Amino acid sequence: MVRRNVSILCMQQTKWVSEKARIIEPWGYKLWYTGRDRNRNEMGMIIDKQLLEEVVEVRRKGDKILLVKHILGREIFNVISVYVP
Repeated sequence: MVRRNVSILCMQQTKWVSEKARIIEPWGYKLWYTGRDRNRNEMGMIIDKQLLEEVVEVRRKGDKILLVKHILGREIFNVISVYVP
């Protein structure tokens, strides 16, 4: 993400279990992930530290849908990651 200058990254098949969030050091990115079973296809989303203050909502719909809502200026910006095998 740093080398390619990517601000938001959606991932599938993470193999992380639970519905949590964590900071990725030393870059300050924040990772939200969801999953219930290591053998199934869980997913996550990583957001750049410059966008973290604009995040107003995170919704998880099971193991396959993750929505992060941002307010950028006067606009609402939704990033939705969906895993469809």
